[in-house]
Parts: sequence; structure tokens; C-alpha cells
Amino acid sequence: MQEALAEQPTGHLTLPEKQTIIAEALALVESGAGVTRASLARATGYSASAIRGVLLGCYKSDPSDVLRAIGEYLARHKLRRIVDADPPFRRTQVSDRIYEALEVAHLQGTITMVLAPAGVGKSASVRAYARQHTRVILVLAGPGCTGRSTLALLAGRLGVAHSLGAATLALRARVIEALTDTDSLLCIDEADELPEESLQTLRIVAEEAGVGLAIIGTPQLLAKLRAKRSDTIAQFLSRVRFPEIVTHTPDSDIRVILRGQRLARDVVAELVSHARGTARRAVTVLAGARLIADGDVTPSDVREASERLDAVSL
Repeated sequence: MQEALAEQPTGHLTLPEKQTIIAEALALVESGAGVTRASLARATGYSASAIRGVLLGCYKSDPSDVLRAIGEYLARHKLRRIVDADPPFRRTQVSDRIYEALEVAHLQGTITMVLAPAGVGKSASVRAYARQHTRVILVLAGPGCTGRSTLALLAGRLGVAHSLGAATLALRARVIEALTDTDSLLCIDEADELPEESLQTLRIVAEEAGVGLAIIGTPQLLAKLRAKRSDTIAQFLSRVRFPEIVTHTPDSDIRVILRGQRLARDVVAELVSHARGTARRAVTVLAGARLIADGDVTPSDVREASERLDAVSL
């Protein structure tokens, strides 16, 4: 990590340094890793024509400032690869349970709820399911998502034309029409702050269109709904079939998630002990440990990274 930091260009660039930056930038753009000349321009603050001119050797002005900006970006790009905190998705006990609930809702065209504390892996599992099934419509709700805005989000995902002034009932009818006979599953993530109006809107859309609906949130969502004791909430909950409530990420799941990260056994054991039942904490601690490490990650790096997280934890 320290060596990577030292590679960032500072001060005057020598000719070999300029040549190295150009060669590395061209290799990165041509590698198919998702970096293009246009994205390089946005990341460095220079125009696409300036980036193109510098990389092709036809930039008319002094290219030093542009090359320095490109060099800084390349150094950051290398650092991101070193501290990547997101191991590839792997099927685990938790994901299998969530998959089953989603599959039931999808196959039967019913409503399910997937509830788990933050960091257990529910959102990663839902995203993976959505990637593997073409008829899954994933929407991120979050605070402030009213019934009208929920419909607008769905309309956007479905390609349904709508204006800001469109009547809510008319928009709902267009969304239902677009979903009917599509054999789809609606997955609404970050649903904890959804008001009753939104839940009822989603229920009506799913039932009228004959599609499945999965509400994804934390156990607090269910607690809030029960506390309201309203008839509309009771109506919604009565429609829920085969809900899945996950309490924590098992240690065995965390070991599966860390597989392939080239970590020593004692490091994996330390990460499991500091994960505290959540997959997210395990990978976050690992990312911090990689920043701290001078070479391969050690158990002491894991402990230090965990202590840093504790300083801002509830």
C-alpha cells in the first residue's frame, strides 16, 4: 500500500515518466476494464480531445499538466484494485434462503418480505438474483419514497412514458398495463421508510398485474408496521407469503465470502471473529486491513482495522 502511494506523480515529470504514463493509460483504455478516453477525461477534468491528443502525441500545448492528472488517476486506479472491498458474490446459506423466498414470490406471483439487519447480505443476494433472472425489476426505495414517486420509479424502469403532472391513478394504470403478463418479480430494496401509501400502491400494482412482489428491509420495518396497527397494514401483511427473516451471517458464510482472497488461515479466522455476524463488516475490515498492511495482510492489521471501525460504530 505504501509503495502504491509513492507511485503518484509529483512535481516535474521526466521524459521516461511521461512515456510510462502514456503507455499505462493506453493499456488501461484498451484493456476493456471499463475505462474509456471519455471517462478518463471526466476523471481528470480535461476535455476528451485533450486526453486524446496527449495519448496520441498530437497535443499542441505543453502536456505536462494533463499527464500529471492522468498519472494521479492511474495511481488511484491501482490503489482501488489493491483495496477492493467487494469479493465476488458467492452463494451462501443466507443467499440460498433469500433466493428461495424470491423464487416463491416469482413463481406464484405473490408477496414476500425479506428482512435482515444491515450488512448481512440481503441486498447483495437480491442483486445477484436480479442479475440471474431477466424478469426481475429491482427498485431502490429509501426515505421520501411516496406512492407517487414509487410509481414513477417503476415507470422509469419499465420504460413507461410519464410526466411530472400525470395523475397518480393514470400512472398506476400504465404501470399495471406494462407489467401484466410479463411474469415479472418486483424487488423493492431499502423499504424501511416506505409509508403505508407506498406499500398499498405496490400491493395493488402487483396483484392487478399478476406479478410477484418482494419487500426488502430490516426487522425494524416489520416492527414499525405492526406498531401502527392500521387496517391497511393488516391488509398488506395478510397478503405476505413465505417471508424470510435472517438474523445474522453465519461464520461459515463469511468463510465462503472470503474464499479466493489469498488470505492466510489465521487472517481469515481473525476476520471471522471481527465480523460480528455481518458479511459487510468482514469485507470492510478486510479493506481497512489492506490499507494498513505493508505487504500481505496479517491478523494484527485486521485487529487495527476493526478497532478503527469501532470508533465510529453505534
